[in-house]
Amino acid sequence: MKKRHVFYFLVLVLLGAMAGWGQTSKGAIAGTVVDRSGGAVVGATVTAKNVLGADVRSVKTGTAGEYRIDAITPSDSYTVTVSAPGFNNQQVDHLIVTGSVVTSLN
Repeated sequence: MKKRHVFYFLVLVLLGAMAGWGQTSKGAIAGTVVDRSGGAVVGATVTAKNVLGADVRSVKTGTAGEYRIDAITPSDSYTVTVSAPGFNNQQVDHLIVTGSVVTSLN
């Protein structure tokens, strides 16, 4: 009987440890880039720069204008710039990125 309790205890400890694997201290920025008429801007470059650090990441938008920048350092001072041929660059300053959270920016 005692072996059975030890087994269940070990299973619970293992499951608890596995639940922690999904946690992260990094954040993400995600959204959709559209033009004034609401049409997707395909292939736009979205760049996120941490003004307080050296973290700079760039991605291209997909076929629906969607993008996602994963695993970035949390900060309250990101500058996000969107550029695409034929469009004026757009910039958002002081974007806050929190750990374990996807920050939405369209």
